[in-house]
Amino acid sequence: MAEFDEVIAPDLGTAPVSGPQNADRAVPVSARERWEAMGERPLAQRGQGAVWRVRDREDPRGEHHALKEMRYRKGPASLAYRRFVREINVMTALSGTHPGIVPVKAHGIPADADEWEPFYVMPLAEASLERARDLAGSLEPVLKIGIRIAEALEVAHDNGVIHRDVKPGNVLLFGDDRQPALADFGICHLEDDDRLTGTDAQTVGSRDYVAPELLGGGLRETVSVRVDIYSLGKTLYAVAAGRDPFPREAHREEEWDLANRFRDPRFEHLHGLLDRMVTLDPNSRFATMRECREAMERALENVQNGRPYHAGMYGGDRVAMERYYAGLNVLQRSSGREKGDAQVAVVDESERIVVDTIVRTTPGGKDADYARGLQPGDRELALTCANHLLVPAVLGITLGLDELVEEWWGGLKHLALPEEFQTRREVLLAEAAAAAAYGAAAIAWRRRRWEILREIVSVIAHHKHPFIYMDVGEGHSRKSAAWVSAFLAQSELIRHVEPDVSADPDGALGIVSGLAVLVDLIETPEKVLETLTDPNTRIDGADYAALYPDFREWIDALPRAALKSPAVGRGVAQVLGASSAPELHVALKRITPVLRRWMAQFASRLNRDSFWLSEFGKSGPWIQWTDSETYAR
Repeated sequence: MAEFDEVIAPDLGTAPVSGPQNADRAVPVSARERWEAMGERPLAQRGQGAVWRVRDREDPRGEHHALKEMRYRKGPASLAYRRFVREINVMTALSGTHPGIVPVKAHGIPADADEWEPFYVMPLAEASLERARDLAGSLEPVLKIGIRIAEALEVAHDNGVIHRDVKPGNVLLFGDDRQPALADFGICHLEDDDRLTGTDAQTVGSRDYVAPELLGGGLRETVSVRVDIYSLGKTLYAVAAGRDPFPREAHREEEWDLANRFRDPRFEHLHGLLDRMVTLDPNSRFATMRECREAMERALENVQNGRPYHAGMYGGDRVAMERYYAGLNVLQRSSGREKGDAQVAVVDESERIVVDTIVRTTPGGKDADYARGLQPGDRELALTCANHLLVPAVLGITLGLDELVEEWWGGLKHLALPEEFQTRREVLLAEAAAAAAYGAAAIAWRRRRWEILREIVSVIAHHKHPFIYMDVGEGHSRKSAAWVSAFLAQSELIRHVEPDVSADPDGALGIVSGLAVLVDLIETPEKVLETLTDPNTRIDGADYAALYPDFREWIDALPRAALKSPAVGRGVAQVLGASSAPELHVALKRITPVLRRWMAQFASRLNRDSFWLSEFGKSGPWIQWTDSETYAR
């Protein structure tokens, strides 16, 4: 940045540096001596500047250029003169640093005795975004423009320059393909210049596009890179809409909703970006232009690949659906040893993202103080974390990558079953891991992946507490079951891969939990089962979701699936630890009386009607499944 500082170093509080400053020392210093105006009127007149179409007298057949000079004759001590000199210096210093910044072909700053005004010459633009009405309703081109201008602003910010006047009229379009480039740094703020005070500080850009914190004046403490992020967001909306931008933060209101206006849900991606760009609070915006640009690149990738928008998609790290697609692309391109490394990376990224997310949301960083005191808002946080933790499992199950599933399951068990809970992070990770396990098991059931289903239900049966008595901000097992069911219904990842699971979350949870109940009872010693059939013995079992009336459809659904398909019957036997279907029906017949008592006890405790339980064990799919003669047929 040292070279840049040398170029913009002239003290703007005094007269400009004496002597001409030109891109080419051999050219005449006066604009009119070398650059011939083409026409009697300027192309544009705005504020203190005028832009002329000109040609180079030394190359009269060459391309025409645009020359900007002072519109009115001003003394070197005037604010307008000093600001224009600063614009020349800044644009000259930035020239060539990025194709998204208009380059300076030549420039001149008069000496004290000269009778002409400062000027600079740039390529002649075809138009500006202000006149590009044909872009209205075109999402991909607008996102590409946004990415290019964000890159240009990123370079400017890296050099200590904040534009402060980003708007459609200051984004020029060049060539037949209308490549965008940022112009007019006339009211830019130099981060290393603490002299932005008085009238100069009060000058801000167009009220339709300027960040709200600048409306009271651009004092040093209110100017940050986030003011350009705000203005860029308003600019992109105006171009995409083909109209004036929305008032302040109203882009989500019906009148300004482009997804509805153009009947194109892809515009939700643009609105998702605006949620992080056009906010009243600067701290709610993207922190840097680089972060903003990377979010735009993700949005463009999602739009081009037909991925639907999901709330919060551009709130920071990639959301689960984006990670799923990114992981899918990586794994499909990998092979051999590279695929093994890619699988480990996919798993590691899941834990990294959720840990970072939890740490960022821990008040004051006092992790240990929140060990067992989760708040209601932590339900949503745990849901987000569960989605991220589920990504590797979904990839492994859907792509048939057993190694990936094994890698994922080993790490997930470590999170769900810590040696002790000491910190808020450990609690939230365990809750999220438990929910992710249920999600993976539900998908495994639909995909007939018996190995992973057996692993998960076995761990649930053997480690009931962390999988059944989850806090998720509210505590109590009944609320935990409802929360897991809500997770299965709300997860965009599950809905995308297995819509049947999200369409019937209670049924999916019942299947997984029901299998865990059966594993628990089948592995209970026979002498203990005999005591549990005694009506005088109270059964103190874990509060499996499968035992609650809301989730009991598994009693019919599981037998029906096993009876309908011999392959499913063998798979269920494998999950429940039986070597064959006949061996399984013997075990099921033995535990049925205990299961009936257990469920009746729960119904009584909940004051629920248990009339239908009187039929349990007499007819229906369950008795057909456990009856040796029926099953033999």
